[in-house]
Amino acid sequence: EDNLELVEDLISTGYPVVVGDPTETANLAFASVKRAREIFINSDDDRIIIICTEKIRKVNEVCPIYVRAFEDHVREYLKQPPLNTIPFSTSKWAMEGIHKWTPHI
Repeated sequence: EDNLELVEDLISTGYPVVVGDPTETANLAFASVKRAREIFINSDDDRIIIICTEKIRKVNEVCPIYVRAFEDHVREYLKQPPLNTIPFSTSKWAMEGIHKWTPHI
């Protein structure tokens, strides 16, 4: 996470935080992804999302990986074996909510 204030908030509430390049195998190992029971990937960079997911799956084949990705084709790729992630788009959720709130538009 690049937002230093958010990193400090996460640390103060007890969440594990690893600072550095998320695509580096050493950083993923330091984050204990091998033992993780759930993993959340939240990046605007599709390349980082895919690289992280592929590296995580090599060491942890079973934990659910939730991935925020906007592009449909990226979400479709991430759903497929061997990655088997649970991809979602917050932008699409927001747009669905807007359509529900403004049905007359």
